[in-house]
Amino acid sequence: MTPEDKEQYIREYIAITRQHFSTYHNHKEQMAYIATGLYLTAASALFFRKPLNVTDKLTYQCIIIIFAFLFSIAAFEFVRWQIALRRIANDIIAACDFLRLTRLQDCYAEPDAIPITYWRSGLKIDMPLCVFTELSNLRSTQALERLKVLTLGPILLGMVALIGRLIVLPP
Repeated sequence: MTPEDKEQYIREYIAITRQHFSTYHNHKEQMAYIATGLYLTAASALFFRKPLNVTDKLTYQCIIIIFAFLFSIAAFEFVRWQIALRRIANDIIAACDFLRLTRLQDCYAEPDAIPITYWRSGLKIDMPLCVFTELSNLRSTQALERLKVLTLGPILLGMVALIGRLIVLPP
């Protein structure tokens, strides 16, 4: 492979990788919002349900509280996982942008195309060493506070309200 072919390959790889992770980034954010919406819908339905006529109210209440707690924890962890994957995608996009705007514009700087595997949060990505190096130098620039507040906050508040209601007002 000639140096020109190698450089062209790296440029195309970076452009394609950036586009892929832009779509992936958007998907992870949407998944976090959808999961939060589904959780709040289910928690609201349980919170505002009509009292049932059951013979063993204590056992029923304990089962509902355990179910609500486990469902809340599962929703919280799923959304947290989506946010972590979104952060990875955000970092890869930033590394690709940095390479496109700085290093690869210099015709004399030969990009390093040695393949390397990047592992983070259970995500395995094969990439050239130049992208991996920029990714390793990059600190997550976006705190994602808005996404965390809009997703994880309501899940925690919903869990507290739901379990509080189930304890205070038994079925």
